[in-house]
Amino acid sequence: MFEDVIAESPSVRSFDRVRLWSHALFEVSRLWCYRLISLLLAVPVSLAAGLLFAELSCLHI
Repeated sequence: MFEDVIAESPSVRSFDRVRLWSHALFEVSRLWCYRLISLLLAVPVSLAAGLLFAELSCLHI
């Protein structure tokens, strides 16, 4: 995925350390953004889905 997002042309390459650190920063930030967003949204979305399914079940009866 890193190669798809941050691509370099074959003729122009950056320093090896820059490429290594940018890859590491990309992976770490992707992981922590996923964790933070899932932490903030998991409970509210699950409560909303539960209430919606409960309401639909009551209406179906």
